Amino acid sequence: MTYIELVNLFKTVNMLKARSRVLALWCCLIPCLIGVFTVTIFMLMELGIYFNCRHLVWTILTGISISNVCHSMVLMQKAYLILGRAKWIVYTSIVPMLSQLSYVFVMVHTSYITLAPDIGCSIHYPYFTIWLWFANSFPLNMIFSAIFCYIAIKQYRQYGSSAWRRLARDGIQTMCMAALCNTMCCILLIVQPAGPNSDLLLAMDW
Repeated sequence: MTYIELVNLFKTVNMLKARSRVLALWCCLIPCLIGVFTVTIFMLMELGIYFNCRHLVWTILTGISISNVCHSMVLMQKAYLILGRAKWIVYTSIVPMLSQLSYVFVMVHTSYITLAPDIGCSIHYPYFTIWLWFANSFPLNMIFSAIFCYIAIKQYRQYGSSAWRRLARDGIQTMCMAALCNTMCCILLIVQPAGPNSDLLLAMDW
């Protein structure tokens, strides 16, 4: 985890040096910084230096909420550009994106954290918080998924077999996969295939 976060941070910083005015790169930098900060807190907690289980869990939840907003901004910007700077996508996305920040505040006030020798840090939350996350994330991800799938089909009809290569070059392929990944994580979080451990899907999506 530490290696992945540091590699991502290093690559993002290098890209920012070359293109510092690109909003998407700044939106990528913030989650990387939060990830490194979270890993640092985890290591300090393991060493018994100041931080405890509660600090770690709240940091993870805050990081997930902020990172999702940043990821949504990247997807929104790409969707905005490929639709010919259609302003409706901005107006449609801004409220759901900001509402994702409310999740961490609800979790802080409605859940509690325990520390067990055989499990470690564990957060216990009411079931309605899962639906809150779903309501905040799923509609927005569906909009982005529909937009990128529409562009992919349009490109395929226009360019035929070379369509996917053109999509990859334009970055739409990556955006489409990111939107679909977010959508699948939202659905699996509701289905709870791994029971109490299904909340790890949030960290995976991050």
